[in-house]
Parts: sequence; structure tokens; C-alpha cells
Amino acid sequence: MSKKPPFTGAGIAITTPFKEDLSIDYELFEKHIDFLIKNKADAIVVAGTTGESATLSFNEKMELTRVAKERVKSRAKIIAGAGSNNTAEVLKLSNEYEKIGVDTLMIVTPYYNKASQKGLINHYTEIANKVNTQIMLYNVPSRTGLNMSANTISKLAKHENISCIKEASGDFTQIAEIAEKTFSVDNFHIYAGNDDQILAMKALGAVGAVTVAGNIIPEVIHNLFTIPNEESNLNNSNVKNNFSDNYYLDLQLSILEFVRAIFSEVSPAPIKAALTELELSTNYLRPPMYEMENKEVVINAMKNLGVL
Repeated sequence: MSKKPPFTGAGIAITTPFKEDLSIDYELFEKHIDFLIKNKADAIVVAGTTGESATLSFNEKMELTRVAKERVKSRAKIIAGAGSNNTAEVLKLSNEYEKIGVDTLMIVTPYYNKASQKGLINHYTEIANKVNTQIMLYNVPSRTGLNMSANTISKLAKHENISCIKEASGDFTQIAEIAEKTFSVDNFHIYAGNDDQILAMKALGAVGAVTVAGNIIPEVIHNLFTIPNEESNLNNSNVKNNFSDNYYLDLQLSILEFVRAIFSEVSPAPIKAALTELELSTNYLRPPMYEMENKEVVINAMKNLGVL
């Protein structure tokens, strides 16, 4: 396996747009992809939590991924959500995604039935032994009720098919320990999983972010991992002039109000409300999810950010 990370910069946890009858709106999905690529998205993450994977059928996940792969071509990496609380189901998903030709499989820790740390090692190792595509571990205890320990992550990082983790625990003691324990593993990389912590995680070695905010502002997330240049499309010229000491901090702080807004209610309802304002999504969600109640929070944050 290559020592190069799956991607650097902005990996967009793309939403899944639905029509009024709750079937997938593929035309709008492609429009959103074009917007993301035009605005410097480095990877598209299909059928993740933000894509409402819990209510997508197996066939829908495959079709979304095929459409994304065809639309993106070679302009960005394709990462497919292959998580399940059933190891056999993960393998079934992964095998079909491999036929489509995805670049990375994102596999969340098992939820509801959970697993012990030993069970997690067995779960991921069995999958990694049976696929040829690199795996992104996904640790998000707030969603799954299960935290993958730094020690477990460091053991899994040594597998040649496990190349990275989307770390969304929000626990910086743990994140620092993950960085410490995997620092010497050349083929393992860390991605920020929380939009309000991107810069802090970059300081601990994160090479990119899997981002919800990036659905609207992919270029800002991309720029958090690049050196600014004259072509950089930034409104604040002072940021450019002082990038050596506050450029990245300014970028991170500038999006915090928007990040708070898109997580002020259960995600992905707020980011769908935001995308609807830009005609990049509809505001339909599959039950039990429901549209955002206080849309003004998102609209005001978008206006303050200058994207509306």
C-alpha cells in the first residue's frame, strides 16, 4: 500500500437529496457534486451519516456511489460509507463498492450492539483481510455509543489495508494519544471529524477533514490544509497578508458560527436547510429525521459568512 494519504484537505460528507416522494434526486446530487469540485473539494464521501445512510437501501448506496464516481471522474477521490453493526453486511457492502472502484471504504464502529475493544479489532481485521481497498476507520461515539480506544486504533493502524481514521470523539486527550501511538506508522493518517476542531487536529497531525460544513464551504476547508497563493479566493485580504501567524486561525474562527448553526439541531437537517437556500439540495429528509425547525439560525449564519 502507498504511504500517501487517501487525500489531503477537504473530504465532503455529502448529503443525499430527496424528492417529495423521498426517492433520491440524482440530478440535484450531480449538481451538488459539480459545485463541490468547482470549489476545491478533494474527496466526496458518499452514504455516510450526513448522507442519511441509515435510511438508504443497499441498492441506493450502490447507485449513489456509481453516480458520484461517474460524475467526479478523476477530479476527486471517492470514499464510500460501508459501515454496519453486522460484519457480514460490511463485507457485502465493501465487495460491491470495490466493483464500482471507490478509493476508500469508510467503516464506522458497530452501533447499538456495540463491541468490546477486542471485538473491534476482530471486526476490522476480518474486513481488512478480505478487501483490497484501503479502509478509513470512523470513530464517532456520540452516534454509536462506542468509543474506539487509541490503543485499539494503534493496533489496527499496522494492517496494510487500514490507512486512516476519521476521528470524531472530540476528546483531545485521546486524539493526542492516537497521534502519539500511530506517529511511526507510515501508512496511517488522521482526519478531523468535527468541523470546529479542524485546526486543532491539524496541529496533532491531521492531513485533512471529513466535513459537513464543506457541503457549503469546501474551499475554506481545503485552504486550511494548503498554503495561500494569489489565486486563493478569500474575501479577507488581511488574512493573506498575515498568513504566517494567523491565516489558518482566522479561517477556522471565521466558520465557527456557521458550524454551530449546522449542528444546532440533529444533523443533517441543518446542512440540508442551508443547501436548500443555495438550490443544491431539497429540504426533505427520510423519517425519523425531519427538517430543521429554526431555519433562521442557519440563514443568518450563512449571511454572516457571506455565502448567502
